[in-house]
Amino acid sequence: MFSMKIHSCLFNQGPLSKRISTSAKIWMMVFSTMYCIHDEARADWAQSLGMSERSIALGGAFTAIADDYSVFYTNPAGATNFDESVLGMNLRFIDLTHPNIIDETGDHNVDRSNTKSDFAIVPTIAGYYPVNDRFVIGLGFGSPFAITANPENESGFHRYNATDLSIITVDLAPTIAFKINNKLSLGAALNIVAFKQFRIETLIGDGFLGQAGDFALNSNMGGFDGLTINGEDDGIVELETDDSFFLPGTPFKFDPGWEEFSYTLGVQYKVNERFRIGLAYRGETPTTFEGKTRLRLSSIDAAIVSGLGIPGEQIVNYEMDLHIPRHLQGGFAFAVIPDKLIWSLDAQWTNWGNADGLGSPINVKLDGGGLVQLPLVGGIKNIVIDFNTHDTVTLRTGLQYQINPKTQFLAGYVYDPSFIDNDTANAILYSSDRHIGTLGLTHDFRPGQKNSGFVVSAGLQGIFYEERNIQAGESSVLGGLSQYNSPSTYSTLTFASNIDQFPRTNGIPITGAMEFGGFIWGAGISLSYVY
Repeated sequence: MFSMKIHSCLFNQGPLSKRISTSAKIWMMVFSTMYCIHDEARADWAQSLGMSERSIALGGAFTAIADDYSVFYTNPAGATNFDESVLGMNLRFIDLTHPNIIDETGDHNVDRSNTKSDFAIVPTIAGYYPVNDRFVIGLGFGSPFAITANPENESGFHRYNATDLSIITVDLAPTIAFKINNKLSLGAALNIVAFKQFRIETLIGDGFLGQAGDFALNSNMGGFDGLTINGEDDGIVELETDDSFFLPGTPFKFDPGWEEFSYTLGVQYKVNERFRIGLAYRGETPTTFEGKTRLRLSSIDAAIVSGLGIPGEQIVNYEMDLHIPRHLQGGFAFAVIPDKLIWSLDAQWTNWGNADGLGSPINVKLDGGGLVQLPLVGGIKNIVIDFNTHDTVTLRTGLQYQINPKTQFLAGYVYDPSFIDNDTANAILYSSDRHIGTLGLTHDFRPGQKNSGFVVSAGLQGIFYEERNIQAGESSVLGGLSQYNSPSTYSTLTFASNIDQFPRTNGIPITGAMEFGGFIWGAGISLSYVY
């Protein structure tokens, strides 16, 4: 975002390309939005565009530009674009009232957003210090990965998929960048998982406990199948990490990490005065989540199984491996009209399919005797969640137009395909192909030719989801926790397919066909102070 030492027609474009005077090292604070969504809403990868308003307004087509505080994530080689220190802040607001879920129980749209904890802020801190004309060091602290949603309305089929969920990691990223010559810059960041949070809450379908009893007693006669079919859900299962650390500005408590890490490598190359290319690779981040598993039975079902010695509320520890996927993003920026118009284009490959726990079934190990323990029989020792994702290639493009020496207009478009199959809704995601449009402005408020002062970026973003229809029996996991199996000497709790397991005495199915579609929009502002 700030001054370039490589002056050219392509990147010497006015307010963001002026050289700034020498100053002491400073830190910058950025606030990057996570989506803590209430009511029916789509779970999504919150950092799918970037961490700064400027990169978002350009559709995330940023690897060849990478000139603001987000470089530790977007492209560490861009740190060589800083002559001096910068202080910045970013804040985004998301309206989530427009996604919609339709199933046989009705139309479940979103009632509100951005009230109380419907929107949350996770603080990000980053600083860059140019040691000399070629070498820059820095440190970033922010959340590169977050999937979070909270569908509170529990009348739709989605309640057997998830009613409250989040996967959040917060990284500490020491960053270095070196300018080989006036054309080539290299950079690297070490991504240390400082804090992490995982939560999933799902309802147990009517009849689950009866099926559990049949399995536990090796009964195939259906003696218990109908025992707990009474027209209401049997209960709820929650998995949540330990919450010993609270980050200011967020509704979440986190589990401190500091034991897991990955890396990001970046390169920028100026081909000529009008054309620049960039490439960034972020490695897969192995992450282990630990915490408590809670099983709470409904009052009716708790009374039914109390005679078997099964308590109405059970708590055991869990541990699971869930790796954050690696990605490779590269592209170019070209001065279509020197000193006026820059076009950037990026492609991003994300390796969802090979990430443990996302691209393959995740195995949640339960301590002790497990859940739903029966005398002389034991209980559930594992929970298996099938994410079944596949790799994606996301296309990003952006335009930057110099309105006057102080103001730039930004626009972008993204085609982001779903990373799960169109006939699947798994335990975390309602994912569909997305079309994302962005608009923004950057204005330099620094007076005259002075190098110190404020630079502001603001933008709007619309995310449109292609409609999906999931037929009964199609989804590999939607339908809730309702099946048992025994792969070895212990029992396993798995997610069932999207089809009713038992005949209903009240005639109301608990699973069936589902449609999803709609859009969300966002607005944000970045405030930076250049020293």
